[in-house]
Amino acid sequence: MVRPVLLVHGGRFAASCWERLAPLLEHPVFAVDLPGRGARASVDLATVGIEACVEAVVEDAGGWDDIVLVGHSLAGVVLPGAATALGDRLARLVFVAAAVPLDGGCVFDTMSPELHESVVANLVDGIYRPEGPSAASYLCNDMDDDATAFTLACRVAESVRLLAEPVDLTATRSVPCTYVRLTLDATLPLGAQDRAAAALGDPDVVDLAAGHMAMVSAPGALARIIEGARSAT
Repeated sequence: MVRPVLLVHGGRFAASCWERLAPLLEHPVFAVDLPGRGARASVDLATVGIEACVEAVVEDAGGWDDIVLVGHSLAGVVLPGAATALGDRLARLVFVAAAVPLDGGCVFDTMSPELHESVVANLVDGIYRPEGPSAASYLCNDMDDDATAFTLACRVAESVRLLAEPVDLTATRSVPCTYVRLTLDATLPLGAQDRAAAALGDPDVVDLAAGHMAMVSAPGALARIIEGARSAT
């Protein structure tokens, strides 16, 4: 059986960030737009919290079973709730350089004081917006000009609620998990990725020599890892 794959983007992005990877996966595969962007742009972004994101994932899962749910970066706070909601419909969770706080904690808890201060300083009415060209230095450090332009064009604003709400990791203990460490990541350093993986308990850990947006800079390699996780379950 070919297990369906659901791709969940990270913070400040939409489903469009998976455009270079999705065609490389066996079907069925679907990239989710979380509320406030893409196909769900009509939702007021400032109101978007973890629960609304989980509802979007469940909606796009439709009637599928035996699902491999892949989450990148800030989607690390969405996948645990989706695991609770989808229950035994899940075959595996795949966290790609994902921010996963300790059980009951939030992403703000994992940030350095300097980063926390920077995020708060850029908030307007509960929304923070992507930085200018400087974002290339930490998102696109392993990319050519074409991939960099694509990545920066995909950037959107984000709801601060996703950083501030607590995460319940209970359901992740009953679903096989893979954590993909991106060893060239200039956004989420390896130490932070290791702590995130440890918060999940004992996931399978796979290393990929790529930066934070591996679905753009190394789509083939990341697709192979996802397919490997799909077949291993």
